[in-house]
Amino acid sequence: MRNFVQDLSSYAKAVDPEFIIIPQNGQELITLNGDNKGTADITYLSCIDGQGREDLFYGYDDDNQATHL
Repeated sequence: MRNFVQDLSSYAKAVDPEFIIIPQNGQELITLNGDNKGTADITYLSCIDGQGREDLFYGYDDDNQATHL
């Protein structure tokens, strides 16, 4: 998936340098091992412009429940 996002970013930004890439719910791709304390994948991070996460504060673990951070 990381390679797909990087390839998509390279292609899109070659066509339109202002094109932005914001993955949704792909936070595991930010680090090399997928762990939130792992080493950041700088190559991947340089290809994206932001990060979206569905249900960040409410409903991620269970419907109608606050998300435990």
